[in-house]
Formats: sequence, structure tokens, C-alpha cells
Amino acid sequence: DIYGISRKPAYRDATVKVVMDELLFNGIMRPVKKIILRRLPFAVHGQEVPEIVDTYVVDQSSSMHPLLRWESSDGSYFQLNTIDYIPYWQMHDPGDTLPGNRTLPQ
Repeated sequence: DIYGISRKPAYRDATVKVVMDELLFNGIMRPVKKIILRRLPFAVHGQEVPEIVDTYVVDQSSSMHPLLRWESSDGSYFQLNTIDYIPYWQMHDPGDTLPGNRTLPQ
């Protein structure tokens, strides 16, 4: 710690739910895994901290499983516009290959 103070973090109860679903992405239905993280409300110094629910949408078409969308509990979201893969071996050593049994989605 910068100030030499030992921090004692308070861990809050949370739940994680995983749901298999489909998402329309760039005009194509893709199988996705939705990971829903829910933290229950709690009070700190007399102030209520509201419940937080975040949803992470992970692509299942690719063995690399890119994060396609993140939905925040405040209603905002971040979503990829496209998935563009530039092979590592095109940017670096031509002798390199895609690791293991990785596949690239269409």
C-alpha cells in the first residue's frame, strides 16, 4: 500500500448465472454464453449501495471466445462492431502458427 495502511476489503455476496443463448451479430445468429453477475445491495455508513447486475456475452462460435457485449446495470452497454482477426504470424515471425487447435470464426 502506498500510504502504509493495511486495507481490509469487505467482500460482498454475489451470484453468477451462466445461460446458453443466441445473439444476432452482424446479421448472423451466433451461439453465445451469457454470464450474469449479480451483487446484492448493501449499506455503507448509512448509505444504500444499489444492486448491480452486469451481463457478459461471450461468443461460442470461436475457440477463442471473444467478449461480444457487456451490459451494465445502469443500462449502458459496450458491443463489438466487428470481429477482425489478424493472424499473429502475419504481424511477427512467419514461422509462428495459431496456437493449439484454435479456430477462427467466419
